[in-house]
Amino acid sequence: MLVECDYSSWNPFKNHGCKGGSMDSAIQWIQTNGGLATETAYPYNSGTGSQGSCESSGKTLYCAPSGKVDVTAADKDAMASAVCDGPVSIAIEADQNAFQLYNGGVFDGTCGTSLDHGVLLVGFGTDSSDYWKVKNSWGSSWGESGYIRMVKGTGKNEGKGQCGILMGGVYPTFS
Repeated sequence: MLVECDYSSWNPFKNHGCKGGSMDSAIQWIQTNGGLATETAYPYNSGTGSQGSCESSGKTLYCAPSGKVDVTAADKDAMASAVCDGPVSIAIEADQNAFQLYNGGVFDGTCGTSLDHGVLLVGFGTDSSDYWKVKNSWGSSWGESGYIRMVKGTGKNEGKGQCGILMGGVYPTFS
């Protein structure tokens, strides 16, 4: 629904369908729209990279956020606190081979901070080192069943985190 409906020229938040967008803008659009339809009612069908047209009329909408919280950039404690409350939408740099070919373990490979991919921060833990657990959108055959564990150290990329993970996050609030 976001890919097909949060796109048109009248939309003040101006996301770009299959060509990307902003998590902040998506939350604002959902709030203004009054929520989202379920996946059953509005199935995802743009996986080929072509965007369909918005067909939201007559759909029952759920979970309209009352607002959003922006997580303080470059603050791993603020990010950890936020993810304790629930998933946090973040952007990372995912265009490097080391990231794209990830298949397990705590990722400590080379990547920068040119943010180009939206993902979901879902937790953190410790294995061989401290890590963030991130859900990717590339399907369950990628990484660890669709997830990646990214090193949590603050020294990465001048405090911006592995692949820019600490450059900011956002999550919706509900009242």
